[in-house]
Amino acid sequence: MALNDILEGKRPNEQSCKWPHINLEDLAHKETFLTFLKSRVQESPSTYYFTDKESWKIGAWTNVITTPFLYGYAIIFISKDSVQDYGEMFKVNTEKEKWLVTTGRASYIYEGLMIMEIQARIYQFLVNCCPELLPHNRKDWDKANVAAGHKLANSTKQPNPWAEIRMTERMALAPYSRPGQLDIDQLVDLIQARKSLADYEVQLLRENPGHFARKLAEYVEHQPEQLLTCANPRPETLNDLKKSSELKTLKFWDGTIRALLTINFHAVLLWHDICESFEALRALLREHQAALDPNADLPKVLEESFAELHLKLAHYMNEAGVPLMEFVS
Repeated sequence: MALNDILEGKRPNEQSCKWPHINLEDLAHKETFLTFLKSRVQESPSTYYFTDKESWKIGAWTNVITTPFLYGYAIIFISKDSVQDYGEMFKVNTEKEKWLVTTGRASYIYEGLMIMEIQARIYQFLVNCCPELLPHNRKDWDKANVAAGHKLANSTKQPNPWAEIRMTERMALAPYSRPGQLDIDQLVDLIQARKSLADYEVQLLRENPGHFARKLAEYVEHQPEQLLTCANPRPETLNDLKKSSELKTLKFWDGTIRALLTINFHAVLLWHDICESFEALRALLREHQAALDPNADLPKVLEESFAELHLKLAHYMNEAGVPLMEFVS
């Protein structure tokens, strides 16, 4: 076989990279598919702008998709929900037009066309599925509506859509549901719980000798001197075990205890600092709630608060060796 044929056979298909992050096995379940259909039908396409924006990036990063390029033009999605205006292309000339792209309300041509293509595929797929779900006979459809209305009228118990829904079920339906909004209260509650856990851990280390001994034993096993390597294999004889125990010198124990205390006390300071920042952000969001508009810029003080929080989180993530992902382009 020729080399070109081999390369062509192993080359990824770019069409497979132009679908959203969904699982066909999930859509085979009635609840998942109906959730997907309901969320896409009830909301405008711009609601899923950022979600669909991420769908094609794997293909772009691996050079499977060749992105179109048209210098100086962009496509606007946010605040353009009518059939005539959605996906309108405009030339980027002024600072105000550039700011639309910077704030994520619009995308340059190479991103915008990909988003339009992905959304067109999704809606075409759902339109093709609807005739299979709906009765072909109008009379059958009317009878089904009447029966459903009688059943709802005779029911005394009002269903609660959030009752007894576990977190795992919410996560499973998340890719097919409406994108979640910022719930600052729940976010602050989670951070406060993590802060309390860090405080409790330090309190246990100070007041519970047994807990301190167990944590110290865990840290001892993960010290570089204890890691199994070719130069430091697992002890097999009594003499090898004696040599291994000789590594636990005063200097070894001093460094291990310092590492244990430093990591746990640093966690307390970190979560207290993060919690204070999010509580301040929540106060500002409540104060400027009436001024928030998706079609307008954030108030200056709120914009600075978000920027400061982003820099702080980026610093902590880089300090831990994990780069902070950029969610807003």
